[in-house]
Amino acid sequence: MSRYIFTAALFLAFSFSINAQEFKGEQFSPDASKVEVFIKEVSNAEQFDRMEAEEIAFLKNAFQNRVIITKLENTPSNFVELEDIAYNNELAEADHFNPEDLNPFYYKVDFYNKKQDLYYKVYDTGYYMLIKKRG
Repeated sequence: MSRYIFTAALFLAFSFSINAQEFKGEQFSPDASKVEVFIKEVSNAEQFDRMEAEEIAFLKNAFQNRVIITKLENTPSNFVELEDIAYNNELAEADHFNPEDLNPFYYKVDFYNKKQDLYYKVYDTGYYMLIKKRG
């Protein structure tokens, strides 16, 4: 019996290690209290006023629990360049990048994904924005 438990535990540990990325250095999550400010930066007041309270709560939850900005030990096998999905490249500049101030709403990122963790390369900064899949 214990042999089966050990084998199952070993299998689970191995499967998690295949999918895991090693973080390198500090990790940042966008400040959930800035969600409304970030939305207003990229939309007008009318668009913001039309958003449902549930949608804002969903985005705050995503910021707190599923968005991480960090450097990685290894380049992910699948990632998207943020500059390729920017709504406005003039607004999104890498010159003065501060991971604590990254506004994900400048980009067409998928907060609703349930299939896999998504990696977005933050220009040539060495940082990636990870959006964990929805549980």
